[in-house]
Amino acid sequence: MNKEAFRRGFLSVSPVMAGLVPFALLAGATPVEAGFSALTAMALSVFVFAGASQLAMVQLATEDTAAIVIVLTALVINLRFAMYSASLSQYLPGMRGASRWLVPYLMTDQAFAISVAHYKPDHELHYRVSYYMGIAVPTWLLWQAGTLTGALLGARIPPSLSLDFAIPLVFLSMIIPVIRSQAMFVAGLSSAVVSTLLYSYSTGMAILAGAFAGIAGGYIWARWRPEVNA
Repeated sequence: MNKEAFRRGFLSVSPVMAGLVPFALLAGATPVEAGFSALTAMALSVFVFAGASQLAMVQLATEDTAAIVIVLTALVINLRFAMYSASLSQYLPGMRGASRWLVPYLMTDQAFAISVAHYKPDHELHYRVSYYMGIAVPTWLLWQAGTLTGALLGARIPPSLSLDFAIPLVFLSMIIPVIRSQAMFVAGLSSAVVSTLLYSYSTGMAILAGAFAGIAGGYIWARWRPEVNA
């Protein structure tokens, strides 16, 4: 482990971590409020480790939805991680040992976005993995601690404390620093518009459609206006 790279990763994710706290509290409190045990809330946090999916699974379970539908919904919401993995793999080729299992398990929006924005061509694999871990490990620990706190507090969290606001703020804090060209701005704007329009119909569909809209928007803009991105 490259300690300096790990430290840099931790410093990079630190400004974002405060926004994760209310999101994690919500992920822990929601299952308990729905009638599940704190142990179930923690199991979701450890084995699923994806806030949007955890909340969607709890909501569907309270509506007596079939198990297969709950699982498929979680998979659809998490399809973005497949795209993240495909993109990140070019930066982390030839990983061995525990890293091959820890990197995908610890994958989050924060770990992907911050790492890809930081990596340079001259960074060695050992440095890149350590930097990634500096982001991913503290994020995982904070998420578990926040979820546990939310699960133990449960219904004692005041309804007036709307924790939902944390979710868009966390993603905005990651996206804005990464936008470095007009094509990236168009990609972000396309994704935001499409996902917002579809959010009231289906959270999973909104995330997936928003991701594809962002990819398409950025690609089309880059092809039509290559001089802007040169």
